[in-house]
Amino acid sequence: APLCDASGCAEVRAALSVLGCMVAQCSEKLLRFAESGALAKELTTSLEHYAADGEQIVLGYAATVLEELSRLDKLCADAFSAHALAFDSAQKEASVEGTEVAARDLWLTEFHFRSAVAAFNQHVWNAGREARLLLERFRELELRRVSTLRSSLRVFISLQQRLWADISASTSAVHAL
Repeated sequence: APLCDASGCAEVRAALSVLGCMVAQCSEKLLRFAESGALAKELTTSLEHYAADGEQIVLGYAATVLEELSRLDKLCADAFSAHALAFDSAQKEASVEGTEVAARDLWLTEFHFRSAVAAFNQHVWNAGREARLLLERFRELELRRVSTLRSSLRVFISLQQRLWADISASTSAVHAL
């Protein structure tokens, strides 16, 4: 007796035909998904926004805080130099005249120096507060980046699960024949 009769061959041919169609459909879905670049586009857009926001935060901090600190630091150094120069001048006058250093009152130059240091100190505290806010903004950016990445991966996994479900359905259809 033959191992396989004509009806058996027809069933095998039908099963292979269904399987071939399902494999072709799955490969078309994979190609469309790969060519669409949906996941890559979404992640690239997210990365561009993250980089732009991060650069804006850093440049804003540099412009407002660091430049002001540099300006105030220079103001402190200039005020100290002016006070030191006035003190040296008063000492030289006193040594020439042979009297004590009471000939000139140095309170005004010292006041300018102390007020410059106080302004610098206040701005250092403000810079610390700004740095804390800056780090908070970076944290928010990172949370947004991670949530975008997670949602993109969820979409990818959903598509992958649908693809495997289609393949499973095709194998079930083949087994049913």
